[in-house]
Amino acid sequence: MIKSVQPTTDNVEITESVFSTDRNSKNDNINRLN
Repeated sequence: MIKSVQPTTDNVEITESVFSTDRNSKNDNINRLN
């Protein structure tokens, strides 16, 4: 069910946390290589 097209703050927070987690894991991988 689609309630609305605009994202809710919950969705934005989830997306931001996913992006930050992805960024952190990439940094971890770079640190392991160095």
